[in-house]
Amino acid sequence: MKDGKVYTMPSVPFSWCGCSPAVNRILGIQWIANTLYPEAYDIDMVKVTKKFYSLLYHANVTDEQAREILGNSYNG
Repeated sequence: MKDGKVYTMPSVPFSWCGCSPAVNRILGIQWIANTLYPEAYDIDMVKVTKKFYSLLYHANVTDEQAREILGNSYNG
């Protein structure tokens, strides 16, 4: 990245863009866009993560848990 930071892609419960293609890629694409181009794709990844996990995994994730899932890529 231009600011010299390195981010690790979230991978809980599975990689967000790894092999094999899976539903987590929906999050992965949003994560990449928001991480690399936040001025063009300004979304709240905590809210997006919580909604995704609720809809697809039927898991009620707290803000703190979503931040933990996002790891070092969370800037909020």
